[in-house]
Amino acid sequence: MNAFYLLAPIARRLEGKVAIITGGARGLGQTAARQFLKHGAKVVIGDVQDELAHSLCKEIDDESSLSYIHCDITKDSNVETLVNSTLAKHRKLDIMFANAGISSSSEVDTPVFRKEFGFNDEEAVKRFVLDVAPLKGVNLDAEDVAAAAVYLESDEAKYVSVLNLVTDYSTTKNTLMEAIKRKKSSSQSRIKELILIMS
Repeated sequence: MNAFYLLAPIARRLEGKVAIITGGARGLGQTAARQFLKHGAKVVIGDVQDELAHSLCKEIDDESSLSYIHCDITKDSNVETLVNSTLAKHRKLDIMFANAGISSSSEVDTPVFRKEFGFNDEEAVKRFVLDVAPLKGVNLDAEDVAAAAVYLESDEAKYVSVLNLVTDYSTTKNTLMEAIKRKKSSSQSRIKELILIMS
């Protein structure tokens, strides 16, 4: 039996809903896709990483619940094809999780970032991010953001929007940008380059 069907029907918050998740082949998008499936949604992944997306579909092995369509979100025709294909297959579209091109604080650990700030390893970067995060002592991960997305798309959240439910995902990113600006004393152009890399 597929592990995604083990939740009791009452716990399957997205039962019968159809979702498109852009950037769903890896990272937060993949985590969200798994959570949406676990909660009963039909998921269509739109991504440019064909091999990773096909691998995920093969792993889940349920074509009626998870499918993949190549989609470069910078091309309107690709997005149109993604939406039209989803509508043709499932006859509706309830959720659009626009994740492609989004970076998180966990993705700040780049060679450029390490070099500019003198961090030697992943642990040093994590300590820095935790130090500047608004929620102290909490290490935000993709599961947390995906769980918030499941809740927001469920019928239970009929009076709650992303404006009412603030996760540490966006606030950590904004706080991190401010910390970078304060910590770095070299040229403004280098700061702008780092911000662009993380945006």
